[in-house]
Amino acid sequence: MSHMKSWGTISIMLGLAALPAFGQQTQPASSQTQPASPATSAPAFDPSKSDEKAIAIADKVFAAMGGQAWAKTRFLKFSFVVKRGEAPPVQRTHYWDKAAQRSRMEGPSKDGKPVIAIVDHTTKQGQATLDGQLLFDTDAKKFIDLAHRNLINDSYWLFMQFKLKDPGTRLRYEGELKAGPITYDKILLSFDDGIGLTSKDKYWLYVNRATSTIERWSYVLTDSPAGTTPMAWEWTDWQETGGMKLAMKKAQAGGEVEILLENVQAFDTLPDTVFTSTATVDLTAAPAAGQ
Repeated sequence: MSHMKSWGTISIMLGLAALPAFGQQTQPASSQTQPASPATSAPAFDPSKSDEKAIAIADKVFAAMGGQAWAKTRFLKFSFVVKRGEAPPVQRTHYWDKAAQRSRMEGPSKDGKPVIAIVDHTTKQGQATLDGQLLFDTDAKKFIDLAHRNLINDSYWLFMQFKLKDPGTRLRYEGELKAGPITYDKILLSFDDGIGLTSKDKYWLYVNRATSTIERWSYVLTDSPAGTTPMAWEWTDWQETGGMKLAMKKAQAGGEVEILLENVQAFDTLPDTVFTSTATVDLTAAPAAGQ
């Protein structure tokens, strides 16, 4: 199977100790890996470190959920929204050039002022504005770095199903689980030492055997105390975008937090200024992918 050159393994989850407003330095559930550049990318997925049954299921997931469309898609836009009970939702919007490893992020600072940050994920250089004013030096770097980390985090909530065979991942089949008429195959996703900043994170994926779609995941993080119960999330609100089958809601099992992925669009082209200028984005001339 041919996979698009990826960021490298993205083993990162949302930290729930604090809600992630654009300007907050929140603690993610696992630390960020850096996007892999063509010159420094890790070796390809090593099947000798995974079992054959888990690999076969991962391949079915990739195909069933639109992996070929993912591989062909270059430009994406989506909003990452966190809802916790009755608290006001927190939202930020990303524009992503996968091939050139560039992104743009828009959202409120922690005191409610509009922030725009663009970043080259290979060099971690970019620009940022706060309340329409261009920032410089350390003031700009704070938001540029935040845009870098948050895209890695937020995109994984939406697209991790296409990254099961990234360099450094390990897959292990852990049996089946029956829930009424549905049979789930349980896959453990782990990572080689040194992959990302928290390579001891572990994720369990529950794959509907009939549809080859992931309908639930749970995780235990590197810094979690021994015996920690995995935190689980249900995948719901399924939609198709650009040929990809995506779960637009991740609901915390037994909790009140929901992660909503909204305004998801795939594009064949976007104006270069989206990623080179903090000026207002105009997408009127950017048709959706396949149109």
